[in-house]
Amino acid sequence: MNVDQFKDHLQRIENGLKTHQSNEENEWLQTLSGQIYQALVPIAQKLGRSVDVDGKGELYETYIVGNEKAHLSKRLADGTVGEDGGTIKTFAESWEYKRLHWWKEALDSLKNPVILLDTPISKLAVDAHVSNMEEYFDPATVVKLYRLNLSGDSSQGIAMKQWVKDQITAVLNPVLKPDFEVKEYEQQLRICPKNEEALQSCMTDNATYEKAKKGLTTVLVNLKARFQKMEANIKNQ
Repeated sequence: MNVDQFKDHLQRIENGLKTHQSNEENEWLQTLSGQIYQALVPIAQKLGRSVDVDGKGELYETYIVGNEKAHLSKRLADGTVGEDGGTIKTFAESWEYKRLHWWKEALDSLKNPVILLDTPISKLAVDAHVSNMEEYFDPATVVKLYRLNLSGDSSQGIAMKQWVKDQITAVLNPVLKPDFEVKEYEQQLRICPKNEEALQSCMTDNATYEKAKKGLTTVLVNLKARFQKMEANIKNQ
């Protein structure tokens, strides 16, 4: 193979890759994720911002408009991996839907709406202006800060993170009643609505959400005391 033939061979490979990438892009644009992206393009243009997608076509996608981000997650329902007949359910964070107007506009334009996830406790803490929120509501941070896993054992670390989650749930549920209940799903502790007013707070701030914010601030002292007591117990073992 001479130089010209080699160059021609490389060009054919490059053209083939471009065609493959173009086909993949067109297939993605037909999906719900692609429809969201196409809805975002004119919205971003009106705002004078760029639009991009990280993790395109993957189980977790991040939509970026300017310097703001929103997320989608996908799960297989009514089936298991490798089986036919399952359907993909697409989830978005209700907190991002409520806070990012461009994201709300894009999702509202869909014929097949995504499922909105309940507000994570971490985001409720952000809205309640809790300083050093991670020191109360991020289990990994609490375990490290209060030295709840001195041995560094992975099993102990998992157990202590679960203990932290249990403490958060125990102190929050009484102050959130009757509007919300703390549950863990989609890798987060979340406040799950128990009545219509609480459900509406996932879409827009209301008096019920304000009550939840105030309630969260009242448990900080209790939580810290629990963490400190466990720290002392572990130290004295």
